[in-house]
Amino acid sequence: MKREQIQQWINEGYHVLENGRLIRVEGDLWYYLDTIDEEDTGVLVLEDIVKWNDDELLQLKKPNG
Repeated sequence: MKREQIQQWINEGYHVLENGRLIRVEGDLWYYLDTIDEEDTGVLVLEDIVKWNDDELLQLKKPNG
């Protein structure tokens, strides 16, 4: 996945990549994240992954259409 694509999703108002789906969080992002099962590793915050190195980004799968 490319950093530019992730930044575009952020600019479009998306916050989270959850199990292959882009999610817009209404309200507080941290509250939303606290409500998710701690064992769920399929949740990534876009603001965090845009800072990953290129090798890490290449390993990410594109979200489901």
